[in-house]
Amino acid sequence: MRAIKIDSENRTITEIELDPKDTLKSLQDCVGGLIELATDLHYGDSLYVNEEGLLTSPEYFFNFRGLHQLLAGNAVVAGIDHETGDTVAATSSVESIRELVTFYRRGEVVPPRLDTIFYQLDEDNNVISRERIEGPRA
Repeated sequence: MRAIKIDSENRTITEIELDPKDTLKSLQDCVGGLIELATDLHYGDSLYVNEEGLLTSPEYFFNFRGLHQLLAGNAVVAGIDHETGDTVAATSSVESIRELVTFYRRGEVVPPRLDTIFYQLDEDNNVISRERIEGPRA
């Protein structure tokens, strides 16, 4: 079963195969420990990380665009069947995941992101809507 591995130590993102007969063990082997769902991605895939990444890989991190914290250790992107909860093949491309990931090592400076926030105000200057557009890292 097709998945995508994010290896923070080697700073690589590669396509891998999960064992369809034991996806839990395959996911755990890929991240190097117990898995935790970091986020559901918009296109039907999910990002899983090592639940104890800060304890086991405190030197290697990555930022996944759209999340507001660094993630420690390795991760895997796999699909999910939302009706059954079963793990299925990832639909994301390796290239699309590469565009969303930035790697860091302990001590490297994380540059600020330059976001733009648009506010719509009523005639009394009360905020009636707010839209945040994520910008590039400085």
